[in-house]
Amino acid sequence: MNPRRLLWHLLAGLVLFGLAIPLVLYWQSAQVVQDALFLAGLLLLMKFLFQLIGWTGFFDLFSYGYNRILASFKSADKKAEETRESFFEYKQNKEVKMRWEAAPVAVFFLALSLLARIAMT
Repeated sequence: MNPRRLLWHLLAGLVLFGLAIPLVLYWQSAQVVQDALFLAGLLLLMKFLFQLIGWTGFFDLFSYGYNRILASFKSADKKAEETRESFFEYKQNKEVKMRWEAAPVAVFFLALSLLARIAMT
């Protein structure tokens, strides 16, 4: 885990927390802090889950098909059909690094939200 990326995600969570406070105040919620913490943690958790889906290759077939369609429109060269890679080659050449930094920060914000909720009751 990269400490710089971890700090970046923590700062992003704080920014999301700050942006969520006016939204929660607009909803006129009595638990402003814990709701804003929950929204910040939830957004970071969603970012982590999207990274996890990309890392597992769940939608690789769709992205491969999309790239093939775009390449067929862009290429007017007749030899380009022969040089295009197969789906197996696409999967072998695709390199996705999993970034785990969003997960602990999301858990941190969700835990703070839960602690704030317990403290208010």
